[in-house]
Amino acid sequence: MSELTPPKEQAQVGTFAAYTGQLMQRTSRVHFNVGQEIVVTTEDKVWRILTNHLSRIEKRDAWITPLGILITLLVVFATTSFQQFLFSAETWEAIFVIAVWLSLFWFVRCLWQSKGSASIADFAKSLWQGRGPTVDDVVNDIKKTAIAAEIPYVEGAQVLFYDQFDTFIGWSKYDEGGVSQSTEFYHAGTHSLKKHSNNDPNGGFKEIGRSIGLGIAFSGCMYRPTKQGGGQANRLAIEDRHFNGHGFAVDNDKNTVCIERRDGGQRTRIGSEAALDSPLLDQWYRFEFYMRRGGEFGLEFHSHSGEKLVEIAAVLDSKYTEFDRVAVHGGFPYYIDELRIRTL
Repeated sequence: MSELTPPKEQAQVGTFAAYTGQLMQRTSRVHFNVGQEIVVTTEDKVWRILTNHLSRIEKRDAWITPLGILITLLVVFATTSFQQFLFSAETWEAIFVIAVWLSLFWFVRCLWQSKGSASIADFAKSLWQGRGPTVDDVVNDIKKTAIAAEIPYVEGAQVLFYDQFDTFIGWSKYDEGGVSQSTEFYHAGTHSLKKHSNNDPNGGFKEIGRSIGLGIAFSGCMYRPTKQGGGQANRLAIEDRHFNGHGFAVDNDKNTVCIERRDGGQRTRIGSEAALDSPLLDQWYRFEFYMRRGGEFGLEFHSHSGEKLVEIAAVLDSKYTEFDRVAVHGGFPYYIDELRIRTL
């Protein structure tokens, strides 16, 4: 019997396959039928993709609750003789009739919406059977999360949040503010987010989908057209459900940037302002907001070509350490794109 020799480190795939074949032949009977398209990704990317489809998944069984209520009401209506108690018997009968019709409407509406829904199993099955979201759809979603930023990527970092706004899901207004999907200006893809009404602290927010702590970097692209509309400051932050957190501001009147703390949505500047050499108007630029463990915050701005425009190296504030949403504050109008939160 010849000696089984493993492949060398630099051996080609064919050599490794031959070696593997030798080993398998000596240990088991194997039937090969593995021709397929393989999508290699990471857990956090799949988690975000499934989150984007969560509303469709949740609609699948939404009809069960109104159906249960409807059946209960029908049974009670058919088997009960209404008596006077607080209200007349006729009033009680009318109340039940109205409740039956409302439950029926709710049931029919949920049943109709469930036609476009999908379970996680259906979603996974569609990857190889071609129904619903296709492999291309999923791969494109994954590609969106992997678009390289001009600010260098840190090897080993985990992406916790990403939004390119070509699909506009999960954004809500904060107080009297307004945010919307826009095609007026965009940095990548075909859309951006527009902050379009009412000044700070009004704005919008999107939940990250998990609780995160310090030790993260918040980055993205920002665009402010020549002075118009409301307040002239662009303000973003990472906050908790009470809108406590930390963020930064770009003041387009004073041409300065600063780091801020948010207490119930209200801003307080921490540390000193840093001056810009020229206004950041009518151009896309990148920001990188560092929220390091221990409560040390840093801020950098880069031009579209990658040139560093301004930096705030270190500001200390340890009041808040847990967060679950991205918040858009400040004046209007301005645009943001390619928002990303990653670990440091």
